[in-house]
Order: sequence, then C-alpha cells, then structure tokens
Amino acid sequence: MDTPININDTVKVKLTFAGVKRFNEHYHTYNGAAFDKSDSEGYLTLQVHELMNIFGDMMVIWAKEHELPFVNNEIIHVKEEQS
Repeated sequence: MDTPININDTVKVKLTFAGVKRFNEHYHTYNGAAFDKSDSEGYLTLQVHELMNIFGDMMVIWAKEHELPFVNNEIIHVKEEQS
C-alpha cells in the first residue's frame, strides 16, 4: 500500500559527523550560530521540506559512507497522533 508523504510532515534522523557539520553550517549561515535541535536520543526532528533544503545535495547514491548525512541512511516518518 502506498503512503503519501506531505512536505510538511515531520521526520526525524540521527545525524552523522557530516550531517552535524552541514546542519551547523546551515544554521550559522542563516542564524549566525550553531544550533542543536537533537533530542535526548540524538534524533533531529524537522519537516520534510527543511530536511530536503538542508541535506538534499548530500542524499546521492554515490556518496561514500563518511559523506552520508544520516546514520544508516534512515529517515523516520513521525506519525501524527489522531485526536
């Protein structure tokens, strides 16, 4: 069964060293300082469009393991709670 994903949906990732470097470079460029949004388990939570904007050019099939932005190359879709 296909599951649609909206670019406003929330996802979470664990960043590699390369991912942390890119994330901090992105926030330094736009906010003037490094920024840590990771939770106690080390996951960064953001919307799909933010993920694509920050890490899009790093998400390529020919990247070497040390160049990948996410641990195990995994993106976890956060399910919204039904009320």
